This record gives sequence, C-alpha cells and structure tokens, in this order.
Amino acid sequence: AQQVGLSPTPCLERVRRLEKNGYITGYVALVDPDKLNANTVAFIQVSLTSTSTRNLQNFSEQMQRLEEVESCHMVAGGFDYLLKVRCADMQHYQHFLGEELAAINSVAQTHTYVVIEEVKSETAIPVT
Repeated sequence: AQQVGLSPTPCLERVRRLEKNGYITGYVALVDPDKLNANTVAFIQVSLTSTSTRNLQNFSEQMQRLEEVESCHMVAGGFDYLLKVRCADMQHYQHFLGEELAAINSVAQTHTYVVIEEVKSETAIPVT
C-alpha cells in the first residue's frame, strides 16, 4: 500500500479484484533447492515419434505425473517439447532419463543440457 500511495483497505480491494478477474492466479513460496536436495537442473529437448493429438495428450498427461519435471513446454521448431527437470544429482537424473522419460512409448529422441550455473531465474512478470 505504501509503495503505490494507498491506504491498506483500497489496496486490499484492488488485490482481491485482481484475484477475482484472474490476473493473480495463486501464491507460492520460493524455496532453496540445495536444502531440498534438488540442485541438479537440466533442460531436455524431446522429440516424439508422432505429433498426433493422441500422442501429444498422452505425453502431456505423463509430464503431469513426473515430479522431477518442473516445467514442460510444447514448442515449434526442431523438436516437440522442452522440459526443465530438477533432480538431486546426476545419478538421480540418469534414473529419471532411463526409467521414466525413456519408458514413454511416444518419445523418439532426447537431448539434454545440464545447467552449470543459474545466471538469472525470475518468477515475476514485469507489470508496466
């Protein structure tokens, strides 16, 4: 309220209106991945055997079930999906890749990029 020059009551009303209108969809806590033993991050390009509607829906459903998958995006270009996965270590990642991701029938090929250093990671969307 102080930052926008309003008293708390009108500020709270505006926040509630933003929630009601769907601009604010939820609240999260940011946690330290090191303390949760989840500090190995990798991006994986995934190509499917076919981009039929059934394959796309099946893959999307599978991604929802895998706790290591932090984000999954269907993309246009040279592959079909870009995953961001978070694991405890490389051994955990190897298990995820070989036993979880490779077990999905529609996965044809993957390419992995392991993060060495996180340079910037924002969760906020700039409001102008």
